[in-house]
Amino acid sequence: MMARLAAYHSGAGLGALVVGFAAGAVTLVAGQAALAAIKSPVLRVVIAILFAAPAAIAGYHATLALAHIGVPSASWREVFAIVGAIVAGGTAFVRLAARVAPPAAGHVGAVALGQSRVMAVTRHG
Repeated sequence: MMARLAAYHSGAGLGALVVGFAAGAVTLVAGQAALAAIKSPVLRVVIAILFAAPAAIAGYHATLALAHIGVPSASWREVFAIVGAIVAGGTAFVRLAARVAPPAAGHVGAVALGQSRVMAVTRHG
């Protein structure tokens, strides 16, 4: 987002969208590469938190904006926004942290990434 804003304020116009998407793609690929390369569970959780924090902030602001439409009380809008931040940040964290401890390759019943548990159960018994 910051790359897009910097490009926009420097006069890039619609090219700022391209810069923003490119910066986002590079960040995503770098994060996935770091998760794949780093074996330490602690460092992988730290990387997951680094990706979950902006998701929580975005969830807060998106929920707050939607709450302005239908919730008249300012305090209830904040409550909904905080819940939205927890849900968005928690979802991002769980999706990334779930990759911290992959199952052992030789373990019976181990489920590979992308393989459904139903398929693993039907094959192993």
